[in-house]
Amino acid sequence: MPSQDLRLGFDNDLTIRHAAPIKQAIGDALRAQPVLQLSLNPDAAVDLSFLQLVAAARAQAKMAGGELSFAEAAGPKLRDVLGRAGFIEGAPAEDLKFWLHSETA
Repeated sequence: MPSQDLRLGFDNDLTIRHAAPIKQAIGDALRAQPVLQLSLNPDAAVDLSFLQLVAAARAQAKMAGGELSFAEAAGPKLRDVLGRAGFIEGAPAEDLKFWLHSETA
């Protein structure tokens, strides 16, 4: 039986205050299914801790032969934090495609 991609949605703010449950949810989902798609509330607040969690989870998934992706391109709030944190300017096309669903910023 072929495996299905797992989709994990977050409705709450994606900030340090929620980092522990976000980390737990992503880790649990990746252990259950190596291909995971994240779905975010575009109105949720985002901070650097979320970017760090996702970057680490993406690397972990890749090392395990899996894949982490976003269901949608980064919304305005996530894109703003990505820009301020230096994740966009000069980023490789692969990273831009991951975060923005585009090979250019």
